[in-house]
Amino acid sequence: MYIVLKSFAGKEYSGTKGKLIEIKDKDFAKSLIKAGFIAEYSKQDKKNADKDKEIVELKSTISKLTDENTKLEEEKAELILKVQELENASADASTDDTVKILEEYKKKDSRITVYNQEENIGSTNNFEFLLTKVQNDYYMLSDQDDIWEKEKIEKSVKKIKETNADLVFSDLAVVDENLNIINESFCKLKNIYSKIKKDKNI
Repeated sequence: MYIVLKSFAGKEYSGTKGKLIEIKDKDFAKSLIKAGFIAEYSKQDKKNADKDKEIVELKSTISKLTDENTKLEEEKAELILKVQELENASADASTDDTVKILEEYKKKDSRITVYNQEENIGSTNNFEFLLTKVQNDYYMLSDQDDIWEKEKIEKSVKKIKETNADLVFSDLAVVDENLNIINESFCKLKNIYSKIKKDKNI
């Protein structure tokens, strides 16, 4: 086998530059080699070329994955910043040290705003009150006894983008005061999935 280094006369060899060809006439082949038109190409050369091609393709894939990962990390950082731009906390006329604890957090982070209701208005109304105090792309509600998984924000926003949904809801595990799991699924415990299907006629 020979590899064509540059084009040369002959209809059957037209447009073969860089390609492998077979020439049975050894004398003709020698003359082409001497003239610099072709070069001998061994099986080892082919293996090396295939290996080089594979390396180039792998490097290209790695580069794409790196770019995608960088983009994801940038989006993640942007999302976290958006969520953290304005963090509001509202105490629903708590009689314990909730307000004091919230004020301590406020001292550590100026982005936090604390509201204290004059009377207990209930968790739903309290969340609705908070939503009137913020303007942002995404909202995530957290009760006083919620402990979030590390990637909750990232996964939630990603799911919104993937499905173009207006709202994303996640299940949760029920734990005791020491974070020992009592029940793996709050939704199954309260039969929430069945209720949703019934309401939506699914």
